[in-house]
Amino acid sequence: MRMTRNIGLMTLALTLGTVNAAQAQGKAEAPAPAHGKAEAHGKGEAHGQGKGEEKKAEAPAGDKAQGEEMKATAMSKKEAKKAAQQAKGAAQAAERAAKKAEADAAKAAKLAESAKKKADDAEAKAAESEANAAKLTTDATAETDAAKKKKADTAAKAALKKAEAARKAADKAKAENDKQQAAHAKAEEAKAAGMKKAEEAKALAEQAAADEAKAQ
Repeated sequence: MRMTRNIGLMTLALTLGTVNAAQAQGKAEAPAPAHGKAEAHGKGEAHGQGKGEEKKAEAPAGDKAQGEEMKATAMSKKEAKKAAQQAKGAAQAAERAAKKAEADAAKAAKLAESAKKKADDAEAKAAESEANAAKLTTDATAETDAAKKKKADTAAKAALKKAEAARKAADKAKAENDKQQAAHAKAEEAKAAGMKKAEEAKALAEQAAADEAKAQ
């Protein structure tokens, strides 16, 4: 009876020892899955962080490119506006120059007209004086009476001097007329050139204004 009891106690002890050993082994092996989970979590976190860094790297580059493009666009608008303003100023200056050239040409035309009239009048007076002197000289030569001849010679000589003075005045008027006619011609050329330049400058200003509008 005692032997049977001892055998039962031994069996119970062995059973308890086996259970305790199994529990101890289970506890020893339990951290392994936790380590695997931590490793997987580490890999996932590292992968996610890598993608995040890549996106962060791409974002500043894109922003910088966009910023440069906006800066270039702003500069283009600024340059277009400046070019339009300069072209407009040049057109206005060319227009003022053309108007001045037109006024100068009109003034030169009046001076030339006046000079021509004076030259024509002087030429007519000179011709008249010369004709009168020639007649008096002929009359003096034909006069047979000594007293009358002397008087005729004196009148002829006076007429010749008058004719010479008239001729000098006519020559001077002619020279002045030639000068004024040349000035008038030059003024007309300047007027034509000024008008052409003004038209070209106006066209450039209109083109620059159109370019500015496109750049906006």
